[in-house]
Amino acid sequence: SKMIEIAKKKMTERRIENICFEQSTIFNEDIAIESFDVALAFNMLHLMRDGQLAIQRIYEILRPGGVFISDTVCLGEGRSFLSIPILLLSKIGLIPDVIRYEATDIEAMITEGQFHIVEAARFSQRPPNYFVVAKKE
Repeated sequence: SKMIEIAKKKMTERRIENICFEQSTIFNEDIAIESFDVALAFNMLHLMRDGQLAIQRIYEILRPGGVFISDTVCLGEGRSFLSIPILLLSKIGLIPDVIRYEATDIEAMITEGQFHIVEAARFSQRPPNYFVVAKKE
């Protein structure tokens, strides 16, 4: 909600009127099929028990030609200084469980979700992450 407040402020400052912001769960049944042009999933997929299900839902709510942009921490790739603290914090319940994806896992989920990957890159190695731009044909 705080990010939406910031975005609305910037929208007003820049006199932009054709944007709508909503806060919801991806599985909200009130979200109409093919109703969005863009879906962002930043630092989210590794926290979901079923990332594939989330990607399928994103595919459903995007219009044809819609864009899905994801940035996911990939703790399954090599050693990260965050791996042990994250594991310990999740075991004692202070943070949610973290799925230890590799970049190939993210690519597979996205392409199995019928998206076409337009661009993919690693922008950070600490922690390792994977940035993907994909399109619904």
